Amino acid sequence: MSFKIKEFLSNSRKIMKDKNIPFSKKIPLCLGEHYDFVLYFVVGVLTTVVNLIVYFSLVNLTEVDPYTSTAVAWVVSMLFAFFVNKIWVFSDKDWGFKHAGYQFITFAAARILSFGIEELVMFLGIELCHINENVIKIPTQVAVVLINYVASKLFIFKKKDDGSDKK
Repeated sequence: MSFKIKEFLSNSRKIMKDKNIPFSKKIPLCLGEHYDFVLYFVVGVLTTVVNLIVYFSLVNLTEVDPYTSTAVAWVVSMLFAFFVNKIWVFSDKDWGFKHAGYQFITFAAARILSFGIEELVMFLGIELCHINENVIKIPTQVAVVLINYVASKLFIFKKKDDGSDKK
């Protein structure tokens, strides 16, 4: 295991020092097969930040109840996540109505599943375990990001085996 880490670091140093490789290509080359996951993780963090900003703003500044705040935060962050994942993470350039519409519907359906899980955990944490609504929100986001990555990678933005990504 440590050999792979040393090899990874050595290759990464060579790539970063190579002046013939444009900077925009260096990070994907360094990360190799892990690039998609790392990019998804970064986008997941940004989506979570969007979700938390909306949630905490509604709960703490406008005193909207935590369940409604979670729902509004979910809608805003789901829309943000769809566009950012389609464009940057999965590099899907097909904006045809049928293809993008199918992706959006499946993306939203998967997010509805993770939203249900999030609301259930929020309810159990707040009502049954008496955990502060600001505290319970954080661990729910970890589960949501993992569920959403699996759904996006395996079902929503999956590339067809024949090299075409059109639906």
